[in-house]
Amino acid sequence: MTVNLRRSGVLLHIPKLPENVTERICEELEYTHRGMVPKFGKLRMQFMKKRLWKKTKDGGLLVPCGFRARVQGILNDNQVPYTYSRVDDRPENIVGDITDVATGDFRPEQQAFFSAIDECDGGLIVSPTGSGKSFFLREVCHYYKNSRFIISAPSIEAVATLVRYLRQHFDEVGQVGGGKNSTFRITVSTLDSLKKVDQFNKVDILVVDEVHRCPASKYMKAVSSCTSPIKRFGFTATHDVRSDGADLTNEGAFGPVIVQKYYTDSLASNSVTKLDVVVIKNNHGPTKEFLERMSQTDKDRYMVWANTNRNKLIAKVTNRFYELEHKRTGYPPQVVVFVSRAEHLFRLKTLMPEFQHVMGKSSKEDIKALNAKGVTVTSDDIVSEARRDELRKQFEGGQLKKVLSTKIWTTAISSNDCNMVVYACGDASVTELVQAMGRASRIKQGKDRSIVILFDDVYGISSKRRSRALIAAILAQGHKITYMSEEDL
Repeated sequence: MTVNLRRSGVLLHIPKLPENVTERICEELEYTHRGMVPKFGKLRMQFMKKRLWKKTKDGGLLVPCGFRARVQGILNDNQVPYTYSRVDDRPENIVGDITDVATGDFRPEQQAFFSAIDECDGGLIVSPTGSGKSFFLREVCHYYKNSRFIISAPSIEAVATLVRYLRQHFDEVGQVGGGKNSTFRITVSTLDSLKKVDQFNKVDILVVDEVHRCPASKYMKAVSSCTSPIKRFGFTATHDVRSDGADLTNEGAFGPVIVQKYYTDSLASNSVTKLDVVVIKNNHGPTKEFLERMSQTDKDRYMVWANTNRNKLIAKVTNRFYELEHKRTGYPPQVVVFVSRAEHLFRLKTLMPEFQHVMGKSSKEDIKALNAKGVTVTSDDIVSEARRDELRKQFEGGQLKKVLSTKIWTTAISSNDCNMVVYACGDASVTELVQAMGRASRIKQGKDRSIVILFDDVYGISSKRRSRALIAAILAQGHKITYMSEEDL
């Protein structure tokens, strides 16, 4: 008997199947995650099953439409014949026009992206940062010139950057988020502002950049509520790295990975700059006995943000490699030092006063809180949105050479001159590290390499676990690592 898979909006309706087939679908569409639950009057961590399916009254299943390929694969494995249809009357495929597309300028990986988007109704595109995503999105908008787009970027800065770029080539580009709310054929929005887009459910193509952020419940809810797109795609440089297993939800919302390119692929095609990764061993940290008496926030403070000896090492390493690279190339490098918190930024700035600091929005209350922690900050140190945009222009123009930034600049800035990144956050976020490394991967004539520096914090169990997680992820992406100690400088 042939079964009919029916798509309605963002859901796929699966009729009643043999019990063993239903069980396999259910097993594959769930994952285990950690959550906090009340127990004995306190919130305690507990492992729980997250189900991405729901049983219907007739014994069938409702699943997110992105699982269509996976479900079809399971039916094929079990020799269950099927058909597929859409409940609405919208066409399954959107017709493109190649006339205005600059296919001759495509890099090899961009041609693979283009073919996948033309052939598929959804999916995930995994590609290294710096592989020309903005140019590619521009050409997709040319190709589907009669289609309505929503392109979602991870931050206000990223949205504004993409809007500026697209408006150089299209008249109909709107922005939603950051105090703006204009909707046109091509609308760029933050994930937070998706629902504010006018005629949200009349869009034809949904594209989400930095899709690895989507499994957060508020973002996934926004993406899932957009039921109209015929095609929906997610871009990411890091796939299947979440420790909570929630990458599966991205497949449900967008579809499976349809193209996956690695750093080594882009390097071979001269699409990115060679990155020389240096890992500095750091044994400067508080004692185990000292940390045992603290909350997790205070542990992070004294292991990373307020770790004076570690901060001195960061400053020493940065200045030393800056000097070496200046001597090697004959011109001053462009370097960004990334930290995770404003507190860490200002503590480090006392050791690196010549660096321009960049941070997100701050209030007077934030300054008071920092002062209470012994950090000297005044209202003059606040970086307004206008000032941050001015600094971005200076950085992208190559005039600003030394930057100390929170993670706000791990995305949304692009400078071909940047050839040195120092990742000093002390966390285990693979996605943030990869984004930060991408700031140095842009190609430029005469730029033969960039340097990425991070720290192997071996002084504690948790600090070692974090740094080793980052090192393992870098090796998995095909990077080679040079290990050094403070004595080698």
